[in-house]
Amino acid sequence: MSTAVIFLALALAMAGAGSLLVWVVHRFPRRREPGYWEQLEAIAPVNGRPTEPPSGIAALVPLADEEH
Repeated sequence: MSTAVIFLALALAMAGAGSLLVWVVHRFPRRREPGYWEQLEAIAPVNGRPTEPPSGIAALVPLADEEH
Protein backbone atom coordinates (compact mmCIF):
# COMPACT_ATOMS: atom_id res chain seq x y z
CA MET A 1 0.00 0.00 0.00
CA SER A 2 1.11 3.49 -0.60
CA THR A 3 1.78 5.94 2.19
CA ALA A 4 -1.26 8.06 1.29
CA VAL A 5 -3.62 5.09 1.61
CA ILE A 6 -2.14 4.15 4.99
CA PHE A 7 -2.44 7.75 6.17
CA LEU A 8 -6.09 7.98 5.10
CA ALA A 9 -6.91 4.63 6.70
CA LEU A 10 -5.33 5.72 9.98
CA ALA A 11 -7.15 9.05 9.86
CA LEU A 12 -10.46 7.27 9.28
CA ALA A 13 -9.75 4.86 12.14
CA MET A 14 -8.85 7.71 14.50
CA ALA A 15 -12.02 9.60 13.54
CA GLY A 16 -14.09 6.51 14.27
CA ALA A 17 -12.34 5.94 17.60
CA GLY A 18 -12.83 9.60 18.55
CA SER A 19 -16.52 9.46 17.69
CA LEU A 20 -16.91 6.28 19.72
CA LEU A 21 -15.15 7.89 22.68
CA VAL A 22 -17.40 10.96 22.54
CA TRP A 23 -20.47 8.72 22.38
CA VAL A 24 -19.34 6.68 25.39
CA VAL A 25 -18.63 9.81 27.45
CA HIS A 26 -22.01 11.26 26.48
CA ARG A 27 -23.80 8.08 27.59
CA PHE A 28 -22.03 8.09 30.99
CA PRO A 29 -24.59 8.92 33.73
CA ARG A 30 -24.37 12.38 35.25
CA ARG A 31 -25.19 13.48 38.75
CA ARG A 32 -28.70 14.79 39.26
CA GLU A 33 -28.91 18.56 39.63
CA PRO A 34 -30.17 19.65 43.04
CA GLY A 35 -33.73 20.92 43.15
CA TYR A 36 -34.82 24.42 44.07
CA TRP A 37 -35.46 23.60 47.73
CA GLU A 38 -32.17 21.72 48.06
CA GLN A 39 -30.32 24.77 46.76
CA LEU A 40 -32.14 27.03 49.23
CA GLU A 41 -31.32 24.70 52.13
CA ALA A 42 -27.66 24.69 51.09
CA ILE A 43 -27.32 28.49 51.11
CA ALA A 44 -29.60 29.24 54.08
CA PRO A 45 -27.84 30.23 57.32
CA VAL A 46 -27.61 27.52 59.97
CA ASN A 47 -28.03 28.23 63.69
CA GLY A 48 -24.63 28.77 65.25
CA ARG A 49 -22.93 29.58 61.97
CA PRO A 50 -22.05 33.24 61.49
CA THR A 51 -24.04 34.95 58.78
CA GLU A 52 -21.64 37.81 58.11
CA PRO A 53 -21.80 39.42 55.67
CA PRO A 54 -25.60 39.39 55.80
CA SER A 55 -26.98 37.64 52.76
CA GLY A 56 -30.65 38.46 53.24
CA ILE A 57 -31.53 34.76 53.06
CA ALA A 58 -33.48 33.42 56.01
CA ALA A 59 -33.48 29.85 57.25
CA LEU A 60 -35.77 27.64 55.22
CA VAL A 61 -39.07 26.78 56.87
CA PRO A 62 -40.65 23.70 55.26
CA LEU A 63 -44.11 24.27 53.77
CA ALA A 64 -47.11 22.64 55.35
CA ASP A 65 -48.89 19.97 53.30
CA GLU A 66 -51.77 22.35 52.54
CA GLU A 67 -49.41 24.89 50.95
CA HIS A 68 -47.83 22.49 48.44
